[in-house]
Amino acid sequence: MNTPRVTRLALGGLCALLGLASTSCQDRDFGLTIRQVQPVDLESCEVQLDESIFQSAGSVDMALRTNYFINVRIENNLLGIAEVKGFDETDSRVNTSDVVLRSATIEYTTLDTISTAIQSPIVVPLSGTVKLGAAVTVGVEVLNSAVLAQLRDADEFLVVDDTGAVRPVPASIKLIARVRVGGETLDGKTVESNEFLYPIDVCNGCLITYPSNLLETRNGQLTCPQVKEDAEGNPIVGPSANSSCFRSLGVDGSTVDCQTCQGLAVNTFARQLCQPDTAD
Repeated sequence: MNTPRVTRLALGGLCALLGLASTSCQDRDFGLTIRQVQPVDLESCEVQLDESIFQSAGSVDMALRTNYFINVRIENNLLGIAEVKGFDETDSRVNTSDVVLRSATIEYTTLDTISTAIQSPIVVPLSGTVKLGAAVTVGVEVLNSAVLAQLRDADEFLVVDDTGAVRPVPASIKLIARVRVGGETLDGKTVESNEFLYPIDVCNGCLITYPSNLLETRNGQLTCPQVKEDAEGNPIVGPSANSSCFRSLGVDGSTVDCQTCQGLAVNTFARQLCQPDTAD
């Protein structure tokens, strides 16, 4: 699984480089424009608000996560009343062109064959205000628990073993999340954004690692125990335990060691992927 593609660039080249991620860079075509996705800094665990940085694709391991959020930068492209009417800057006018965000609508396109029909569209509530001529970054749940549950149960992510038992297997599909946001101006007019296209690798177990120092052999099988002790009886801690950004584990290329996986897995069934023998 690739780490998220995070890019730093001059604003002048943004529209050209976002060819897949945004269907329009003509600001006045829409009252709102979803410009880009802002990545999370893994050291501070804060959303990076620098507009010269954006994330062009994402990933989520559904063995570890029940939903997936992206942080979208939304710009208000409306014209103010002074600009529309040609008023002088000294005229005192009430600004009604700030937009109160209400919801985001997400639909999906699959780039791989999938045996299940994905629930679509989904509508998620938003909050926040985008002031005239300004931008705001908000979190949007582009994959909810119901959608990931559908995918988790798809044939592509399951196998029947020699005993007839069904178990999860590592696999991955690529989705395109097509996102629109909507809101209302302060005087009650409905405003919509462009459709923003965001590729997501949805996988099963692909962000779980099996560090050799956490593994041991039991009954002839390589195993990752919940707790492993060194020769002095001290617990051996996996690398994920030292992460300063727990909320990013299992998404956007941030891996989880097999020991931490056993506490983070979404259910008992998915927890089988925390073991190296199951993952092979």
